Amino acid sequence: MLGCSNGLVCLRGIGQDQSKSLIVIWNPSIRKSVGIELCLGYDVFGFGVCPKSSDPKIVKISTKHRKDEKAEVFTLSSGAWRRVPLNLHNVKKFFWFNQKHVVIDGVIYWLAFDCDFLANNGSCRTRIISFDLTSEEFGEVDLADYIACPRDLSISKFKESLVVLNYYKHDAGKHVCDAWMMLNNGVLKSSFTKLSTFQVNASNSSSIYNIIGFRTNGQPIIESNLKPYYFGEKELQVYDPCSGHMNSIGIYGSLFWITSYTESLLLINHPDSKIKS
Repeated sequence: MLGCSNGLVCLRGIGQDQSKSLIVIWNPSIRKSVGIELCLGYDVFGFGVCPKSSDPKIVKISTKHRKDEKAEVFTLSSGAWRRVPLNLHNVKKFFWFNQKHVVIDGVIYWLAFDCDFLANNGSCRTRIISFDLTSEEFGEVDLADYIACPRDLSISKFKESLVVLNYYKHDAGKHVCDAWMMLNNGVLKSSFTKLSTFQVNASNSSSIYNIIGFRTNGQPIIESNLKPYYFGEKELQVYDPCSGHMNSIGIYGSLFWITSYTESLLLINHPDSKIKS
């Protein structure tokens, strides 16, 4: 699962001959899909629909070579990839993107890590990199030091706002997660406000393993290991901030993705097809 935007779901897998990667843009509402073949590689992807043109776009960023600071964008209307500049002048040397991304108001956000140990005094600073689906320009969202310095971070979305999640363990042995919500979407000088702090009671056998989304009332949906741990199987639980406990919702598996979904007619005039690169 790469992402979901404007009623379209984007999936990535391996082609039938096992020699190519295959990305599928799928509209489950009208049962139409388009496949895009591309070479296998260690790349990071982003997916979203341009709010101005309603054109689905896939962003591919190479994680192997960054000398030329280039990325590629695929637009369904053209059926082709083209190169665009990253233009991340503040990023030096080693730079690693997290595969998970969030799309809000026509902008894709990735969590990234600037591993320039000399410049950062031996630490790995966290960054948020953005890509505007309309202008096709990259940018960097400012993160305060008290958010950027911890390493155990992830991003999510709540009520169409970007949320940065900071996981850590309290001195008392409690598992804690601070949720910081970005103000002023799309503005690179955005500020963050603390949305909430989630803390599991020490008497609870569960831990805040991974927050993968939020309910409309703000309660986080958490991916937790089963007790006892069984062949990598996990369960989804909802955290109750009043009691500090987590309640199972009866969904089990090994990999979860939660996103908001709105039906659309995108792809209705596009035939089911496969585009070869």
